[in-house]
Amino acid sequence: MEEIYKLLREVKALPPSPQVLPRVLDALRHEQTTLEEVGELIALDPALTAKLLHYCNSVYFSGREPVASVPEAIGRVGFQTIFSLVSAVTGSKSFNLPAASGLDGTQLWKHSLTTAFGCKFIAEDIGEESNLLFTAGLLHDIGRVVLAQAKGVEYGRLLTEAARTGAKPLEREKAAYGFTHAEVGACLLETWKLPVPLVQAVRFHHQPAATKKWRPASVPAMRWRTSSNIRRKMPARPAWNCNRPWSCSASAAGTWNFTTNRCRKIGIL
Repeated sequence: MEEIYKLLREVKALPPSPQVLPRVLDALRHEQTTLEEVGELIALDPALTAKLLHYCNSVYFSGREPVASVPEAIGRVGFQTIFSLVSAVTGSKSFNLPAASGLDGTQLWKHSLTTAFGCKFIAEDIGEESNLLFTAGLLHDIGRVVLAQAKGVEYGRLLTEAARTGAKPLEREKAAYGFTHAEVGACLLETWKLPVPLVQAVRFHHQPAATKKWRPASVPAMRWRTSSNIRRKMPARPAWNCNRPWSCSASAAGTWNFTTNRCRKIGIL
């Protein structure tokens, strides 16, 4: 792990820490949290506040009167939607990739956001903490951003070659650097002081069987296959720790289509 922390220290442009996000996540875990308290946390980031009000006043969310404050916005769209918007806005800042890397930051961001919603719907279906798993899905590939910043075109070529030959990118990363993007991402989240289950979810999103202690860590490993199945309204049976079966509900399928359309309309997907 020391090699990874050394890499993080040497990278000139690390993804910015989503400072408001963990505090909002913690606040929403407590039933007694008020609209005003969440609003005060979000207001610590003026740019985030402005974007949030813009989204909540968009055609999709707007009511008869425009909202003028974060508590009003929360009252209109609800805690869960606000958290998803906060995660999306703060997370998007972390996906700026150098042109020299040859990676498409926009595509990586779209993949991460759709993964986040896939994790959220799975979590809601099986009774796990949906906000935490949404964040895990959103940040599961943040290690790729770090490697792109650190290795530039070399990392882009590694991924291109892996795709050309059918090799697993994770194995190519391990062979070339001694660690993977999943491990790099987890270490970055540790430096951000995010919750341990969130760190573990990112660390093991390619190896769900390796994490028996942190059950939610398995959810991001279901992400893309399950998300694709939800979009097609077909059942899925991904591994859950030790091959526990799971199938998506009809309501999850409907919510997937509704939410992705909503994201496109307000401009975050």
